[in-house]
Amino acid sequence: MEWMTIDIIVALGPVAGVLILSIFFIKSFISFQKETIAAILDTMKEDRKVFEQAVEKIDRRLEILERLFDKS
Repeated sequence: MEWMTIDIIVALGPVAGVLILSIFFIKSFISFQKETIAAILDTMKEDRKVFEQAVEKIDRRLEILERLFDKS
């Protein structure tokens, strides 16, 4: 399969070869960007969960303090 692709590129000439390689690299780069962005979004979702848990803990502690002050 690879040899056929190389033969076709050689037969079409250097300009076609450069064009085909350019398209290949662009597709590869776009695929890499998609994977990278997906990984970043997953990390951000995990960070959001941790942040939400921290806010809930702080809120609970504030409620306890408010109750203590109200009793005083």
